[in-house]
Amino acid sequence: MKIINKWIQEEPLLDPSPFDPFIDQLGYIRGIEDFDQYCKPTKESLYNPYLLENIQKVANIIDKAIDDDINICISGDADSDGLTSLAILYRYLNKFTTKLSYIYNQRSQGHGISNQVVPDNTNLLIIVDSSTNETEVCKEISERGIQIVILDHHPRTQDNPYAIIVNPQLDHYPNKELSGAGVVFKFIQVLDDLWGVDYSDEFQDLCGIGLLGDVMSMQTPENRYFVYQALHNIRNPGIKAILKKQNTIYDTMNSQTISFSIVPVINASTRMEKIELVIALLLENDENKCLELAKECVSLNTDRKNKEQKFFKKVKDRIDNNHKIIILITEEKDKIDKGFQGLLAAKICDYFKKCTLVLKENEGLCSGSGRGMGNIQFKELLEESGLCNMLQGHSQAFGCDLKTKNIEKLLLWFDENLKETEDYKEIKYIDELESDEITFDLVKEIESFNYITGKRVEPVKFVINSLEVKERKVLGKILDTVKFTTKQGIDCLKFKVNDTYASGIKEGDIIDVIGKIGINKFYNFGLKKMVTSIQCLIDDYRLVNK
Repeated sequence: MKIINKWIQEEPLLDPSPFDPFIDQLGYIRGIEDFDQYCKPTKESLYNPYLLENIQKVANIIDKAIDDDINICISGDADSDGLTSLAILYRYLNKFTTKLSYIYNQRSQGHGISNQVVPDNTNLLIIVDSSTNETEVCKEISERGIQIVILDHHPRTQDNPYAIIVNPQLDHYPNKELSGAGVVFKFIQVLDDLWGVDYSDEFQDLCGIGLLGDVMSMQTPENRYFVYQALHNIRNPGIKAILKKQNTIYDTMNSQTISFSIVPVINASTRMEKIELVIALLLENDENKCLELAKECVSLNTDRKNKEQKFFKKVKDRIDNNHKIIILITEEKDKIDKGFQGLLAAKICDYFKKCTLVLKENEGLCSGSGRGMGNIQFKELLEESGLCNMLQGHSQAFGCDLKTKNIEKLLLWFDENLKETEDYKEIKYIDELESDEITFDLVKEIESFNYITGKRVEPVKFVINSLEVKERKVLGKILDTVKFTTKQGIDCLKFKVNDTYASGIKEGDIIDVIGKIGINKFYNFGLKKMVTSIQCLIDDYRLVNK
């Protein structure tokens, strides 16, 4: 099955007038009437934290624990949302008590409190971003005389009477797209009230990073507010160090800077089984120590990319491409870490243009990760097949368990049920532009509209017609970026591809491209000055001169 890209112009949700300012036209097409509130959300977007059930009760528990000077332990989860949640709460409570510790799992040990070692001297355990459903483990811990509080956002599948839980999925809190870091942030707002202080705003950066890292909806006004504030208030010394090590220019930052420059560095440390490094970085205050730790974490991200590429090359030749989906069972000799199964599935999926499961077999059960593509609702189809034991996550990125004996049945089920009409990927664009229409002022307006994007809020994209290619280059330490320079002065880049992408394009070819237009600003050490240029991060191209 071949995935075909279809370029489809967005249908306006409101009717724009050709006489409206350009930025308003973009808003009307997306159904946005109040452009200022959309792009610069205010505190009116926030919900009252007291709408979260049990939040006052938990605040009172922690208030008493600090008054009684007892030992408090915080458990964090092994991803960017879990680690920012841990950092927010630890740094906040550390202002009031010295009886504070934290615990964690390496990613390979799994999510949640299971397999974490809770110190014997713990009196109060606070679990962030996990464990709403870990009833049996919470029971065992509570039987040791340890009181348990959970600040989480995952759906409940079973009762857990052994912990007091704050979770927007369990009550009538309006924002069901709040992440773990968001729940923790709302909680410290209540502690601010209780203790008559104003510390919570110091942690807006970590809150926004957690929300984007856990792919929460950016259509939700409250989430947009948190991300907007995060981008304007980078205070955590560790995050500042990550940005410095990557030569990030602050006035060019947007939500994608967080999603593609900060979150991967945090997650790389967890995937590389060095979670302690990124925790230390997020909790450190000394600038020099932060820069040392950030250097290690950024280096781990490069190692992660190399490892991902190595794993792909190792398994590529034995992948069975004769069905409508790909299922790869890894072998012991592959030595593929659990934290890389999803990344490998995504790489296989992108290369072969097919939905992919990467699994590891153990005693008749296969466990791993799935990645979908195009408009195929992969997870939902797996559920429909009835052949999987467990599916947890998003439609296109999820964890999966199934019996080994069901692998062939699953392949045949998809061969029979995956319709040919589903084998395409829609790339939506707002409008078509000629190169001479694209000025710096126009691009700045586009960038202001794309300032906060993410789940359910795709960046606005355009088709640029008739660009003449000057040169095609392959860039990046692992040769995973292709760049076209053009006669019109617009650079076109495609990330995360192999070095053969568009290899047939040569000097003088005329192409149309579709993608996100922006301004690239960087310091040119050779010229010893800042350089700005217009670029398009392309989703696709088409050759028009043949």
